Amino acid sequence: MNRNALDRIHEKIFVEGLDILDSDFLNDVYDISDFRSDENDFEDLTQDVRPKDKPEYAFAFYIGFLNLVRKDEIDDLDDITKFNSYPYLKGSLKQYFKGHMNIKYKYHPVSPYHNHYSFVKEWWPRPFSIPESFIKLLNWIYNYDKKLFYELIFNEKCNYIFMSFFKGRIINKFKIKEENIDYECGDELKFYIIFNYLTEPFIDDDKSQSNLMWHYNYNLLKKINLEVLIKIILDYIKSPMVSKILVDVANILKENPSMFYKIFEELEIKNIRELYYLFEILTKLEIVSENKFNIFLDKLENMFTEKYITVDLMDWNIFLSLLNEEELIQIKKLIINVKNDLVYVSELDKEIRYTKYSIDINKSEKFNELLLACDVILRKTSGDNYE
Repeated sequence: MNRNALDRIHEKIFVEGLDILDSDFLNDVYDISDFRSDENDFEDLTQDVRPKDKPEYAFAFYIGFLNLVRKDEIDDLDDITKFNSYPYLKGSLKQYFKGHMNIKYKYHPVSPYHNHYSFVKEWWPRPFSIPESFIKLLNWIYNYDKKLFYELIFNEKCNYIFMSFFKGRIINKFKIKEENIDYECGDELKFYIIFNYLTEPFIDDDKSQSNLMWHYNYNLLKKINLEVLIKIILDYIKSPMVSKILVDVANILKENPSMFYKIFEELEIKNIRELYYLFEILTKLEIVSENKFNIFLDKLENMFTEKYITVDLMDWNIFLSLLNEEELIQIKKLIINVKNDLVYVSELDKEIRYTKYSIDINKSEKFNELLLACDVILRKTSGDNYE
């Protein structure tokens, strides 16, 4: 290799991206059977490069080489940590993962919606969205320097690569251990991803409770900050993406009642379906006691006092079917009270403040529908005793 070739590789990677499409010239640059000899020349090739720019050149040097190597050949490469240029490469990768490198990125924004658990569960990396040469580089580092590998991904700001590794399983023989997890990283989305990774294999496994691997994973997820973990579990319970709730996971709420009630009080509920998922599981597993129905009433009241009420009647009926007579009566009283608090429902309001009237009269009509459904269920529950 000569300096002109290294400059060419550097320019292509930093201008065009990490995958060098017209890579035929690389065969004349690298000795693919003896990369160590090329690497020994790196210091001489960059002797007139400013020290602060050497990490960039090291990054280009390795990426260029990996454009030639097949993925199934990575395990046969020498220990990357033994190369003299490796410290420069480490410096460049740390900048890359923090988004501080002046290079063309291909990653699509990771923008989680309301329920972070549902987002993580249904998210998958787009095909070819991470350059193959970069995947090979990280596989190589994973083989010989897991400490750096995990340091890099836990410092990633955009989370696209982090999610891809945990969801796409694109690292050979990938397995996470307690010492690999940065429990202090401060990025909640990363813990949603880890939670999904640790629980996903056991969601449909009826023997999970006696599975040694499950107990290992369960102990890892219990080390997540308790407040964050409870947020994740509540999102997990109210997610429509979940077919089965792992009892061990839900019982973490029962083991930490004070923190659970604190987080539940702050929990945002988007619709009745989320509420009945929570109610069904939390009461069935006796995480919420019978005299704590008020925590669900509070959520309903918050929904009913919104400017617009969009309650699906089918979901509403499912929710009501889960309740006993006393709970149904409490719900009915709540609706009546909120309905009576509506202000702009008179004919005068219709004439002089129609916008406000329209909002309140629509809410009043919706409340009538909800009350009617309550009455139907109560009649079925109480029979002739219901008035």
